[in-house]
Amino acid sequence: MIRGISGYSRLEAARAWVVSWERLPTSFALLFVLLCSGFLIPAARGDAMFANMPSSFFPIGVYYQPADAVGTTSFAGWAARGVNTLIGYEPESNSPYSVTIDQYSQAAVNAGLYMIREPRSNPAADIGQANLLAWLQPDEPDGNNIPASTLQNNYATWKAADPNMPVMVNFDGSRIVGWQGGLTQANYAPYIQAADLLSEDVYPVTGWLNPGALNVVGQAVSTLQTYTSNTNNGVTKPTMAIIETSNQRLFADSEPQWAETGVTPGQFRAEVWDALIHGAEAITYFPQSFNSFRYDATPIDVATEMTQQDTIIEGLAPVLNSSDTPDVTSVTLTGGTLEAMTRAYLGVTYIMVLNEANATVNATISAPFTEDQNGLEVVGEDRTLPYTGNGSTFTDTFSPYGVHIYAEVPSGDFVVSVPEPATALLAFVAIMIPARSRRRSRRVI
Repeated sequence: MIRGISGYSRLEAARAWVVSWERLPTSFALLFVLLCSGFLIPAARGDAMFANMPSSFFPIGVYYQPADAVGTTSFAGWAARGVNTLIGYEPESNSPYSVTIDQYSQAAVNAGLYMIREPRSNPAADIGQANLLAWLQPDEPDGNNIPASTLQNNYATWKAADPNMPVMVNFDGSRIVGWQGGLTQANYAPYIQAADLLSEDVYPVTGWLNPGALNVVGQAVSTLQTYTSNTNNGVTKPTMAIIETSNQRLFADSEPQWAETGVTPGQFRAEVWDALIHGAEAITYFPQSFNSFRYDATPIDVATEMTQQDTIIEGLAPVLNSSDTPDVTSVTLTGGTLEAMTRAYLGVTYIMVLNEANATVNATISAPFTEDQNGLEVVGEDRTLPYTGNGSTFTDTFSPYGVHIYAEVPSGDFVVSVPEPATALLAFVAIMIPARSRRRSRRVI
């Protein structure tokens, strides 16, 4: 089974992005058969968040969800949206449905989900725990007045129990970027020493009522990585970004006019890709709401967008995790508020571009492409930007908060060299061929 694929709804959501699996080249299906047969095994990678995991795994998490889901999204429901990792152990201690850490861990394993959570009271008891990726330090120590020495003592104790288990700490991203608190790199240095993996959360829409500052998400990722590099001999640590998905209702009492303001699908998409473009190596979702607490207050339209983006990220995981050097390392973008990153995988250079504006943009994309005569494949959109002969310059249109992923395919290569975004659908292609004619009869063109 392809990790993270469960439920027919995933296929329906993915079809909104990938044109039609009926158009997938036969070579895609061959690639899928080879993967399932074991002839092609995604290699473990040493440069991403979890070096012992295959390159096809990109962590997509959700923050503190209940194992005994009553009136809220279950673990299986989160998996159907594309989530593969649970962040934090939720004991539900104030409800009739309290669960032990053993029960929580087993429920995660049963759902096929990984975990980054607090250790058991005896950390050594976690040795050999299936699906446990990392231990989690107390949340937002920078904003909750938790001394760095507390985290350092935890780190020493936990590492004594299992030196191979990574430790993660999550910070308040609004403090990292200076929106509050007045903290500096010097304040963060001792906290950073107490973890192998880093995380930050900042919620511009629901936490700060500032939808014009969505790019603060990527800014927090970049700033935290800079702090890490400056205090760790030039070496960064893998960093996760936590993304708002709900109306948190933080101001329901003090600012009632904003009580129902939540992130839109476009804003959500922009925050996710802003984090990725700025170097996040994992994404986690914060779906809670307060003032009448709910574990998951994600609106249906945002949940649909989440499923679509998770499908894209999952398909691009080998690209996002790759340490290959692309033949294009910088891209010039004109025509709007755009940002981009480049990656290379199996000889193909990828350019991922985000329109940060809530407006349509006609953009020009220029770079020293070496294979520009082949045009640029627009991954997952069944189209190619044609070569114009105008100095490796291409044009394209972006919808509000739109994202396009381009692939510069070497001369003589086929589209099979860019298979990752469609990989998420191949399992369904394999098992649903008998249903193909039945679905065609209901298709609306």
